[in-house]
Amino acid sequence: MPDIINQTIRSTKVKQEDELTQRLNGASPAINTSAAKSKSFAAKRLFSALAALLIGLVLAEVLLRTISLFAPGMGEFMNAPQVIKDATLEYRFPSQPSDPGAGVAHGNSPAMAAKLVAIGDSITYGSGVPAEEAWPRVLEAMSRDRSFRRNGINEPLLAANISCPGYGPVHYVWLQEEALRLNPDIMVATFYLGNDIFDAFHLVDLYHFTGQIKVPPYEWPLEKILDELGTKSQSERQETADLTHAVVPDNRDALALLSLFRSVYTISEYKFGSASQSGLGARLFKGLIQMSAYLYPENWYFDDGLACTTFSFKRILGAMNLEDPWMKTGFHFSMEAYRLMKIRADKAGVRFCVLVIPTKHTVFRDVVGRCTSRGLAIPASYFKVIENEDRIREASFDFFRKSGIAYVDALPALKTALEQGAQPYKISVDNHPNAHGQAVIAKFVLQTMEGNGNEPHLFDIRRESIKKLSQK
Repeated sequence: MPDIINQTIRSTKVKQEDELTQRLNGASPAINTSAAKSKSFAAKRLFSALAALLIGLVLAEVLLRTISLFAPGMGEFMNAPQVIKDATLEYRFPSQPSDPGAGVAHGNSPAMAAKLVAIGDSITYGSGVPAEEAWPRVLEAMSRDRSFRRNGINEPLLAANISCPGYGPVHYVWLQEEALRLNPDIMVATFYLGNDIFDAFHLVDLYHFTGQIKVPPYEWPLEKILDELGTKSQSERQETADLTHAVVPDNRDALALLSLFRSVYTISEYKFGSASQSGLGARLFKGLIQMSAYLYPENWYFDDGLACTTFSFKRILGAMNLEDPWMKTGFHFSMEAYRLMKIRADKAGVRFCVLVIPTKHTVFRDVVGRCTSRGLAIPASYFKVIENEDRIREASFDFFRKSGIAYVDALPALKTALEQGAQPYKISVDNHPNAHGQAVIAKFVLQTMEGNGNEPHLFDIRRESIKKLSQK
């Protein structure tokens, strides 16, 4: 009996010592066991949720890819137009010819009947809007109640759009060959002040980078570079050029889900991206844009209650900096490109003009400026973009005047539209004009052709040919 009592006492002491040790460690045995079970259960739930999400994403990806196989329209909806590497233009659409000057006739006009040919980049191409809302197509639609005299016959104004996103003035020199095959009366080449000088330098740099010219781009004038390239055929240069590292836009995203997301965002941006729109969808999209600007400090969301948009600075500042030796060279290449195009157009008997397109930063300058008196904090980068653009505008206009190149500036027309409450840009970070902005540019070009513009250096057709070529 004493042994049993002693054993009981010892076991009780051991148990008490164990409990005391566990209390000193901060928990009781029951609590430890419960906490461990709770953690295990939470971990299992988290793992199950992640597994279910992963399986759902995989199934959705498989479903989208399967639908794309049997419904080509779905694939076209989700993916950007295909592009391929090109020794002359860096990249081009597969539908373009492979010879130098290959462009994309992105329009609805019969090729041989085009009276006006527009050559440009993504703005002229119509990025962010349907093809029929790009300004060359809108210009054609606006002029349906007018007729223009061509070869002794009154004809409607037919416009061809030879443009591609990412192209710049040096690309336009090559595209001009394609444009001249359309036998136009008028040729309009655009000059976007936001990044065209960068695109010009980049393309010439590509020729050196791919081994097509042997000297750095800043050692030769543009005309000599083009002559050097012309010593070999396009097919020869295409075969020998090392285009491994050419900057080619992605044809499609790696994931179909990501492609679908991008497509849905683009549609939402087009449908709800206007500052004047209301409704639940517009409010949700506006909130998304505000949150995006908050997450990306390099962007600035502006809203004064009437006008609203998001400004970006990171890329545009570098692409417009004339203090950068490369961008300074790009500016000279751009000006030389327009000079060469003017010479070729004159030889072909085609009237040539440069359409200068501003950045939305400058279009909003007066609206933003009025907010400074209300204590609005404006990023220093905004003023730097304006300063850089003013320098490019002044220098290019001076070059055009001295070289006898006709030019028009769309800035006044776009600023007037904004002042009148019809915003020509989306509320997002997109720098391309919206559908209304494209229409403003089209109307401005048409008024210029009819002699109703206010610019001092317009198409020479305003004074000479429109009177004999046009007849209402």
